[in-house]
Parts: sequence; structure tokens; C-alpha cells
Amino acid sequence: MPGGGVKRARKKKDPGFQFQKPKVLEGAIEKEILYRLVFEGHKAWKNPTRGKWNPKFGRFSKGDYGEIRGASDLICVWKDISPWVTFIEVKTPEEHEYLLRHYQKLWVGLNLTTERQVRMHFQIVFVEEVRSLGGSAIFASKWDHVTLEKERLKSMTLQKA
Repeated sequence: MPGGGVKRARKKKDPGFQFQKPKVLEGAIEKEILYRLVFEGHKAWKNPTRGKWNPKFGRFSKGDYGEIRGASDLICVWKDISPWVTFIEVKTPEEHEYLLRHYQKLWVGLNLTTERQVRMHFQIVFVEEVRSLGGSAIFASKWDHVTLEKERLKSMTLQKA
């Protein structure tokens, strides 16, 4: 080669690479919803659903008798919609989409093969039990879902009056 240079191979672009949106963590969505509820003046708190730390096994274990499997992440008592309490199960957008696609299968609880499916089954059962008793329970992956439920409850309260 003239000039004694070394010919370098060009880097080829990987055709399989696509820009992936960073995953939104459930905890971040939980905090956003909780902060907004408290900011608006509602009584809201995080329901401790993780169980108890078991140092023997080095992980969280199911809690004592009386703990409800699948109980919602957040609980909100609305300040201006009496006497409604809403149970909010927070999901990432991906989990929310999965839940909507497989709701019937997960609710029935047949052929659940993964821990994720079993967990979602108990969450659906809890939400449906609350609804069957006349309560308010939702799955939310963004603030808009909570706002829609609030508006629905307001309209129900106005219809009763």
C-alpha cells in the first residue's frame, strides 16, 4: 500500500440492533402515583406486600396468617369522594399489557407455569373480590388510570345523590 498505511475493516452496523426504551420500574410508577395522591390531599399509603425477611434462606418469605396474597400495592381514601377507598395494583406498562392480553386465563388460574403468572393470578383474584363486594380496585401503569377511576367514582357518587 502506498504510504505504508494499514487498511482497517469498516465496522458494520448490527441490523438486529434497535433502540430500546429504558424499562420503567414498578417502584418509580408507585412513587409517582403515591406522591400525586398525597399532593392532591388524599389519604394514601403503600401497602407492605413483600412479606418478612427470612435470614435463614436469605429472601423474603410469606408473612403470617391473615396476610392476603395478591393484595394491592397502594391504598387510597379519597378526600372528596366519600366513602370510597380504592386499592391500586401498580404494574409496569409491559406487565399491564400482558395482564390485559391474558386476563381471563390468569383469572381462572389453569396451567399457570411461571411465578409471574401465579403472582398475577392472586392479584386478579384480589381485585375481582374487592369489585364483587362493591369496592373499587384497579390495575394502574400510569397516573391516567388512577384519574379515570377517580372520575368514575365521582360520577357514581353523583348518581346516588
